[in-house]
Amino acid sequence: KNPTFELSEFSLVSSGSNISENEVSEVIKAFGIIGGWRKLGEVSNRMGSGIPDLNQVYKNATSRRHSAAHDATFQYNYAWLEQIENDIISIASVFDILLTARIRQINTNYGIRVDAHVIDNALNFRFLEAVPNSSQYRETTIISGRARKIWNDLDSALIALKPALLNRNEFLIILNEQKRITDWHS
Repeated sequence: KNPTFELSEFSLVSSGSNISENEVSEVIKAFGIIGGWRKLGEVSNRMGSGIPDLNQVYKNATSRRHSAAHDATFQYNYAWLEQIENDIISIASVFDILLTARIRQINTNYGIRVDAHVIDNALNFRFLEAVPNSSQYRETTIISGRARKIWNDLDSALIALKPALLNRNEFLIILNEQKRITDWHS
């Protein structure tokens, strides 16, 4: 009965049902962040994603998703499916953090142009690193760096750290035992 839901033509990435790698670059450019996938890669490296080329990973994932959706004979390699989960989380976290950092900058000073803010000034990280064979987490400001505190569990750490993130202008990155991003908070 209801009409088909459509995004406004003024929405970001509203032109199709899939988001191309060029559209990802255009979204961050719309927020005054230059460098596209190169910038996403720089931030990803600072966060410890371990992905050498985010753009290529994104292209591969979209190509396989397209094949799976449109080729009845396509078969996924299960090892690839497990790996792509980590890659998707890394790409999503970097994209979200870049946009959130820019929005934070805009909210602190409406009087200057969006692209006049220096995005790197808003990219400060705190890490919770899973301690192998334990429920504990190490709080660090540099991956594998000196522990600021050892938390007995993730929930306790989140309850204590999340409220201060905005005031500290930080992002909290949760890393598993292999130092892969599993979650993030702003």
